Amino acid sequence: MGKSGDTIKINTGKTLLVAHQGLFVKERGNTIPAFRDSSKRNFFGAECDVHTTTDKKFVVIHDETTASLSDTNINVERSTYDEVRNVKIRSIYEDTNYSDDDMKIPSLAEYINLCKAGNISCVIELKNPLSEEDVKQLIDEVTELYTLDKIVFISFHFDNLTKVRNILPAQKLQYLVTKFDDNVLARMNEYNMDIDIAWPALTQEVIDVCHSNGHVVNTWTVDDAGLIEKFVGWGVDYITTNYFEKAD
Repeated sequence: MGKSGDTIKINTGKTLLVAHQGLFVKERGNTIPAFRDSSKRNFFGAECDVHTTTDKKFVVIHDETTASLSDTNINVERSTYDEVRNVKIRSIYEDTNYSDDDMKIPSLAEYINLCKAGNISCVIELKNPLSEEDVKQLIDEVTELYTLDKIVFISFHFDNLTKVRNILPAQKLQYLVTKFDDNVLARMNEYNMDIDIAWPALTQEVIDVCHSNGHVVNTWTVDDAGLIEKFVGWGVDYITTNYFEKAD
């Protein structure tokens, strides 16, 4: 294990930065320490990954299982909320001293409240396909905890986003993609959603086409200062990053 570090501050002009899964320089992504620290920094928001337990509660974790972050290995979506919460996360840094509660897999509510404490936006990835009932329940929970103006839903699963759109006609949505083509643009136009595109597929033309159609552009996950400078010059709206923090 290494030692925890700090963000690298960078001038990005009008381009806003999103903390990918919170701050990796402080702890594993999708953990309470990572979200808590990102909420105190100069970020537009913190991104997270949401899964549903067997008893229909929402938890924040990237992988399908806990194998990569704990000595206890369970499949999250085949486990109860209590089973998931009993998993203890291993710190990735040797100089940390977090409480047991800090090292639990966060609930959706804990993540939202940490973002709310710092007045930053919640960028919520709907990780796996969700039923209409799950989407409605998630929206109800989010709405009870925070203003929808501070929520962005993202997903690779287009059906998840259309289910959100059917309930929330004006909600900010970003379609997660690894490439851009006419089909992606048609979907964005039909359902009034923006884009969150993998950085290798991002071009000036993609940004210009999206902007001309009234869409904002986010790109993930960019951890190189030269790339950030290039994308800022192209006029990208958001950059999702692990280590950089907006300096201005």
